[in-house]
Amino acid sequence: MDPSVTYWVILSLAMSPVYVLLGWGVFDDLSGFVEALKYAIKPDLMSWMQGEWAEDWWAEMRLYAWVFACAALTVGAHLALQKTVFADKGDETARAVEPAWSAVGFC
Repeated sequence: MDPSVTYWVILSLAMSPVYVLLGWGVFDDLSGFVEALKYAIKPDLMSWMQGEWAEDWWAEMRLYAWVFACAALTVGAHLALQKTVFADKGDETARAVEPAWSAVGFC
């Protein structure tokens, strides 16, 4: 497996408690998360025809905000690690990890 992929998998797994705590704050409980997933999978036209458009929109926005926040926290953790742990090491791990912006497709 590519070292940079391994790095991102380990970083994401290490951040998983933060994702859970953030999700707890956004969704209140597991049923709120499941409801947001249900509305994200359900076609918007069907929700509109059933009169659930507002609930659908709100649940999807919470889900998208949570995903964006988790991604932003992971990139922030990566940047913090690059400045502290991997700074001036010159070892293979530091060279194998791509900068955060190119990893998420901004470069």
